Amino acid sequence: MYIVTPTEIPFVVWQGNLIAHTGRLIPTSSLPPVAALGQADVWPIEAVLETAPGQWTPPEPDTEYWLLRQGVQLFQHAPISNILEAQLTLYLRMPHDPKASLVYAHSLFPTLMNPEQPVETDIGLRTDLSFVGESGIDETQPHARITYRQVFPTLRGYGEGKCAPYWIFKPAGARALEGCQYVYLVAAIPSEAAQAEVEMLTELIVTINTLRGPLRFGLPSEARARARVRIPR
Repeated sequence: MYIVTPTEIPFVVWQGNLIAHTGRLIPTSSLPPVAALGQADVWPIEAVLETAPGQWTPPEPDTEYWLLRQGVQLFQHAPISNILEAQLTLYLRMPHDPKASLVYAHSLFPTLMNPEQPVETDIGLRTDLSFVGESGIDETQPHARITYRQVFPTLRGYGEGKCAPYWIFKPAGARALEGCQYVYLVAAIPSEAAQAEVEMLTELIVTINTLRGPLRFGLPSEARARARVRIPR
């Protein structure tokens, strides 16, 4: 499969002001950051690799794999307040047992991107479900090719093997933290969760610079509810 990362969110499920974390006063001169969330994309891994079950060996037996993509857009308020950092967290969970951590991120992209890298690049998803650069794609094996666009200057991803992978976005020099950015992950659902409903929740924390110092803002409950997506098994 060939996947093109959008340059803007095609279907916005929520857009609005983020809300300040409780316990802090907001300077009257500071505007809350504005963000938008897209409808997450979900693909079964067999469709992504363009192969049928039994024609490839998954990394772990008796485990389902799905490719997920989420997009976020940040709007810059300058010069009154500037976005210093944003953290996007994607929670993989079973609603009937939200404390269980059976579902996890097998791999994710990006894990590290700096301002010096190309704005647009091709990456691959191999049969071991790892993300690789274009040079690591084996055209003789099932794979997916993804055209990826880096919008935020600095991106770091964490949480492979965990149920709550997250990305830290930061500005760099004159390049502000604004625009539309997408991330990818491969979700693994082991046999212990084979009969359970599985969903992905989105959380966004944005830190801005104010006259009283850094202030953190997050999503209102309405935004989290609208961005919630069920893996259609």
